[in-house]
Amino acid sequence: MKSGMKLDVAIAQLLGFSPSLLAVSVVQEWGLAPEIYAAFDDYAVQSDDDLEREAQVRAVGDTLAKICKVGEALARANNPTIYPTARSDWQTARTEIEKRLGANGLDAIRDKVKDHCEVFIEQVPHVFRAGFALEPEIRIAQQLKHEVGSRNPYIERCPGETRNALEELYQRLDPSEILRENVSLLMREIIPGAGFNGGCVFTIDPTSMRLVPQTLIGRVMGRAVQAVPYSQFEQTSDAIAEAFRTKGQVLEFRETTDGAKLCICGVLGFSQRIGVLYLEAPKARFADAEEELQTIFKAFTQAINDCLNLR
Repeated sequence: MKSGMKLDVAIAQLLGFSPSLLAVSVVQEWGLAPEIYAAFDDYAVQSDDDLEREAQVRAVGDTLAKICKVGEALARANNPTIYPTARSDWQTARTEIEKRLGANGLDAIRDKVKDHCEVFIEQVPHVFRAGFALEPEIRIAQQLKHEVGSRNPYIERCPGETRNALEELYQRLDPSEILRENVSLLMREIIPGAGFNGGCVFTIDPTSMRLVPQTLIGRVMGRAVQAVPYSQFEQTSDAIAEAFRTKGQVLEFRETTDGAKLCICGVLGFSQRIGVLYLEAPKARFADAEEELQTIFKAFTQAINDCLNLR
């Protein structure tokens, strides 16, 4: 590019047509009034007398910028494996598409993509076919399922209703913040829905060396809900303290006034232990499914860790 040469002139020499000509061609295809696309003429834009035409050019420019932003958002939403913002991008793109093109706007875009890119897809299908498939909702759902499986591999082995409830919970999680409503949903609905009619989250109090009851789940019948002394080194007969010490699961059988109970507890936290989850269920619920009980419990402890963004 020669010193002092205008950028438009340099581009025209390289491409064989000017950016203004390209803009005029695009706008003509939209079927707009001739005076609008005429306003893209280099000299017309430079005129200080035609304020209305200049405003028209600015309006068209704003529209083009909006279209580009929506197109970029849609492209990112269609590639959730690359762009972590895919879900919010899809919300942005869908809102604008439906606002301007109606409820079936994405279908119309798919048709246009197919019309304009059919030759590329036919010539090199292994390169273009997957990229031109606009399926943001499906791809985001698939990516989310993959992410959930990576973070909490126990979910896919849970029974159907519990698995679905946990997958929906993970859609609500935000790594940047801790939302009380997510923890509440897990404690008040998902855990009882899996068959556990009682439980409690105990958290550590290092000053007194005790595990202190914090959050009740249903009605606990298998033990007294009170602080439990713990040691990180000495074995104890209390299941909650032992689960905290060993970082493992402890399973107990207890007779209560409302029938036999299976009680299970396990540590919360990874690099730093913050407490213990204790749950109990009627023995009949998991009488012949101890492995299922342990899998569901592991899924719940991992979900609590993720709700609290524990690492």
